[in-house]
Amino acid sequence: MATETQTDVTRTRENSVDEQGAAVQTERVVRREDRDASASASGVAQNIIYLLYGLLVALLAFRLLFSLLGANTANAFANFIYTVTGPFVGPFRSLFSVDTTIGDGTNRFELETVVAVLVYGLLAWLLVKVVRIKKDAPQS
Repeated sequence: MATETQTDVTRTRENSVDEQGAAVQTERVVRREDRDASASASGVAQNIIYLLYGLLVALLAFRLLFSLLGANTANAFANFIYTVTGPFVGPFRSLFSVDTTIGDGTNRFELETVVAVLVYGLLAWLLVKVVRIKKDAPQS
């Protein structure tokens, strides 16, 4: 696939007088290249990755806050947050030797949730880097 770029050129002409009184005409040329469709698709993919990561972090932040405050899991919203984020925190539950049960109304700082945010942040960053590498790779 060949990469196509379109260049917009803006020319600005300015007339002025120099120190000796002679007329001087200056021209400024500004070029702006439009990226092709693959570059814009790459930008969309990067934005989608960051959007999904942002939504996940927001949900995990609610989970951490609810756990810290000892939220009642019988509440529909708290239960929803715990249910949705459970699969994302699950791989990190046994990472630390603490009681990981939720719903007993006790306040607990969930280290596994913090680790999940960090790990998924690293994964999002790596995915964006892969998309950028693919975008910058020479097209044949």
